[in-house]
Amino acid sequence: MAQQRLGREDHQRLAERTVHLPPGYHLEWAGELDNLTNAVARLEVVVPISLLLILLLLYANFGSIRDSLLAFSAIPMAIIGARPMSRSASLRSRPMSE
Repeated sequence: MAQQRLGREDHQRLAERTVHLPPGYHLEWAGELDNLTNAVARLEVVVPISLLLILLLLYANFGSIRDSLLAFSAIPMAIIGARPMSRSASLRSRPMSE
């Protein structure tokens, strides 16, 4: 039988059932998982706002929504292409500027 991975909520419920604390004490979950959860929540807000600001700046520059969207559409391609390009440059031990 395969083992099941317990999530954060499962661990909290288990701890609430098995750990008995004196009055005035409480458990607080912290550590890497808590930091990761907070960072993801922050990024879910910051990334869309950043992309919207980029689009607005492109519109201010070009004065046309069509041209702005065309330039904006290059962002995913730049993200996807940056990794293979940097990897191929590191395999050749040459800077990408050459």
